[in-house]
Amino acid sequence: MKTKRNVLILTIILAMVLAMGTVNAGEVEGDIRGGAKGERPVREPLTIENFEEKINERIEGYDVRMNERLTNLTQQHLERVEKVTARQAKSIGFITEWAPELVGAYQANFDEHILVHGILFSTNYSKHEEYHNETMIGLEALKVELVLAVEEGTMAVKEGAEAFKAYTVGRRDEYVELKEAYRAEIEPLNAENEASNLIVKGLREEIKVAIEAGDTETVSETLAEILTYKGIHNDYDYAKLAILETY
Repeated sequence: MKTKRNVLILTIILAMVLAMGTVNAGEVEGDIRGGAKGERPVREPLTIENFEEKINERIEGYDVRMNERLTNLTQQHLERVEKVTARQAKSIGFITEWAPELVGAYQANFDEHILVHGILFSTNYSKHEEYHNETMIGLEALKVELVLAVEEGTMAVKEGAEAFKAYTVGRRDEYVELKEAYRAEIEPLNAENEASNLIVKGLREEIKVAIEAGDTETVSETLAEILTYKGIHNDYDYAKLAILETY
């Protein structure tokens, strides 16, 4: 396996690379889809004269889609942070009522949680961006070689289209390999985190019962126990980050 690099956790790059990887010779020819349902697409014949133009269209389309996706990812992250912050504020209100002595510790934990998720996002984003930039450089370099070969007659137009596809498929396969390796590495961490989540779920049920009974002491003690697991969850996030940074 290649040296770990550029792992892409979320499915962004896979979607983009798959879009490129599924290009066949006909698609590179720039087929124009239209007409009634069931009709075969009308394809503009791929020629020496338009070969570079069609390759440029594919590269430009990939670049535009990827940049739009990265922009959307950033917006989605900001929206998640906003929602999480609102939930945390609500939790602080509850803790203030039932266990005011724990407010400071909970707030510190919340702040740490936002911090580590911010680092995870920025790290993952930078790897997406780096992967995209490397792909663009590779596509541009390959285009120069293919166009020259086609123009000189040392490669048929169809062969050039197939070579273009082969590169994109290779990038896709590289991504799949990295993604599967990353998932395998963090699987033990995920299992431990899920076990902790189940425990916290049970503790929250205990709090509900204690509240109904007006048992402030039990509520406070259980909140303190939950805080411990929240710290464990932050450790889980940092452990994922440490693994992500090796790719």
